[in-house]
Amino acid sequence: MENLIEIWSKICESNLFNFIVMILLLAWMVKKFDLGNKIEAGRKKIEQNISDSEQEKDSSLQKLYEAQEAVTKIDEEMFKIFKAAEDNAKVIGEKLIQEGYSQTGVIKENSKKAIDANIKSVKNEIMKETAEQALSLAEEKIKNALENDPALHHKYIYESIDAIDRIGVDL
Repeated sequence: MENLIEIWSKICESNLFNFIVMILLLAWMVKKFDLGNKIEAGRKKIEQNISDSEQEKDSSLQKLYEAQEAVTKIDEEMFKIFKAAEDNAKVIGEKLIQEGYSQTGVIKENSKKAIDANIKSVKNEIMKETAEQALSLAEEKIKNALENDPALHHKYIYESIDAIDRIGVDL
């Protein structure tokens, strides 16, 4: 039995035994974890990624060619855009100038009307003040004349009554 144990010990220590155990362990793990299908799925996924990358590369190249074509035409398009912008600016400028002239005319007319209205208002105010001062002076003059000559008072009363009689007003 000692021999058997010694043989077994030698077998366990040998690399061949360890290699066989490792192979069996790997075979069991491949079968247990279904590594074959997983490796195949990974391979297919890598193939799909490669295919997608190639399609993306082709698409990117197509976009690059289109961009290069667009760049060659950009000078012509920019000239057209600048020309259109210049034409629009001229039209808008002319409209602004015409609008400015018409607004200037309106402003002049409104200013003239405002000045005329102010002149009339000032004239009316001056006439009002002049009339008030004339009435005040006349009143003062009449009062002074009546104070200096009491007979005048009776004379004005009779003249007023005669004026009323001529109009035909009955008291």
